[in-house]
Amino acid sequence: MKKLSKNDMRNKNSGKLIKIKTYSELLAKISELSINYPEYVLYYRGQTKEYFNSKNEFTLLPSLYRPDKRSVPDLEDSLITSTKELKSMINSNKIAKNEYLKNKKMVLWSLLQHYEICGTPFLDVTDSLITACSFATLGENNKAYLYVLALPYLSNRITIDTENDIILIRLLSVSPTEAKRPYYQNGYVVATDNITSDYDSKEQLDFNRRVIARFEFENTPKFWDNTFRPLKEDYLYPSDDKFIEFALELMQSLAFSSEYYMKKFIEDIFKKYKNQGVQYYKELIELNVENDFRNKLTNLEKLKYDFIVKYKDEIYIIKSNLYKKNSSKINEVIKINKKISDDITSINKCNYIWIVDGKGWNSVKGSKMEPINEIKYVYGIDDIKNGVMKNIFK
Repeated sequence: MKKLSKNDMRNKNSGKLIKIKTYSELLAKISELSINYPEYVLYYRGQTKEYFNSKNEFTLLPSLYRPDKRSVPDLEDSLITSTKELKSMINSNKIAKNEYLKNKKMVLWSLLQHYEICGTPFLDVTDSLITACSFATLGENNKAYLYVLALPYLSNRITIDTENDIILIRLLSVSPTEAKRPYYQNGYVVATDNITSDYDSKEQLDFNRRVIARFEFENTPKFWDNTFRPLKEDYLYPSDDKFIEFALELMQSLAFSSEYYMKKFIEDIFKKYKNQGVQYYKELIELNVENDFRNKLTNLEKLKYDFIVKYKDEIYIIKSNLYKKNSSKINEVIKINKKISDDITSINKCNYIWIVDGKGWNSVKGSKMEPINEIKYVYGIDDIKNGVMKNIFK
């Protein structure tokens, strides 16, 4: 049996990347780990890629701590705002009455995390190995990654283990009836006890300290060994999950607070269209197109974008801006985006979508609007929420 410290499970082997070929081989490894760690329950997290810190160590940070505070300074304000709004939805009976949910801040945070509404101190995990592996193989990445975490046994639907500095919540036991995603994903969330923003170092918040094994495998049908089958994406994210509408309402509200959350809101909207053949990318290099086409886009002057969307045989370059205050620079930004639009649309089957909003933007009037009218696709946050993309992806 492995004898380890309470708060840090790492040893010389736990961070080592183990390459496996099949799900059957993985099952054998997990069985061995279960025997070696009888004091703990094994939880899993699947990812399509790995992330590393400044020491080149793999990292499993909760979403609140991933961005640099200097680039996203209002993360905690967003968490506070979303918590209040979610509680208000419950009080106003938009969401089925759940006294336990309404009165527990940690439970509200767990839903905000699981539905990817805003950054929270929690990390998503599952006790289902096949669920974690299915998440790891979503998308077109060649490699998939699985982390095995050793966590305390549950003592209730919310377990607070002071010796391990762990908060562990079983989402199935605290979610409102409208929320189906936690049931399909066997969802749990885990956080470090008594810490939100007051921390000395991100290392004490990183759940790499609870990882006892780290696996890599090929994202191909061969991994499933002709015996097992991955859970499909539309199963993991059920379309009849009514809580999605509440989540989008909360995300729309946050989208007006910072460009970080504006981009996040737009990305979540695109996810809704994936079943209709819409493919979206964050990097040009990921786009499966001819090199000549990619080179034409790469060579465009001042091309800065947030997403690239491929639908049928058309390409859409998407950029978003949020102007919370009036600014003399808005006039220059309009001219720049008109130039970008002209350059992009000069390429066959290539389109430009500019999503722009905010109080500063809404102050633009008169002749300043003329260049905007020449850009075919210009939308605001409300337009996106109200389904304007249906007119394009149909």
